[in-house]
Amino acid sequence: MIDAYIARTHVLIEQKSKGVDLNAPQVQSDGVKLTPYEQAKRYNANLSYEKRARYIVLCNFEHFVIYDMAQTGTEPTATVALADLGHDYYRLNFLVHADSEVPIHRDEISVQAGALVSELYRLLSACYHDPDSPQALQSLNKLCVRLVFCLYAEDAGLFATPTAFQDYLSKYPPELMRDGLKQLFAVLNTPKDERDPYDSPDLQAFPYVNGGLFADDDAQIPQFTPEIAALLCPSTSRSSAGAAGWLRLS
Repeated sequence: MIDAYIARTHVLIEQKSKGVDLNAPQVQSDGVKLTPYEQAKRYNANLSYEKRARYIVLCNFEHFVIYDMAQTGTEPTATVALADLGHDYYRLNFLVHADSEVPIHRDEISVQAGALVSELYRLLSACYHDPDSPQALQSLNKLCVRLVFCLYAEDAGLFATPTAFQDYLSKYPPELMRDGLKQLFAVLNTPKDERDPYDSPDLQAFPYVNGGLFADDDAQIPQFTPEIAALLCPSTSRSSAGAAGWLRLS
């Protein structure tokens, strides 16, 4: 099953758990051994022609490995370390802009950013009743992808302000943050003209995100802890750099 597919920009995302070797073959449900890239290519080949992905992205919460299917060969077009995301977020513009290309790598790093997102993954995992179950792992992976997208979207100018996501979440205490996220994800998955006109103005300000990343499904969101809330909404205000400023800890 495809983990995420962004229809507007023709991006297929194959999400693996932290620590999974993105080059190592894994046994599939039919007994065939495939690498994550081969697995994603098989998913892609089963899509109708007009829906086939231009980009395939593999992620294990340590690296984003990007394949441009318009290029020949089997080597990835680019690899972005999660630790570098604070500086290299611009290299993921193709996720939201169909006319973007994957730019060459800039040699800048932000180790703190990777550590923070790793900590977010660890803390969220501990909140699931059975964190090692397939459903919990799939839900955790999807939740982290959605959260990272929202943080990136702030800085990319996709949201109304550079701190829109943090400002929205900061209104909820940790014990209610789960409910706030469920409402936000539902709004992000709904076109503006189909939304409840009585939704709060802060929810209405968020754009529609096409492609199914926030599609309603059975993905579980656990109760948040104060530690998770502090990571997503640090008590010190972020600079106008938005999500990238947060990820850089500049």
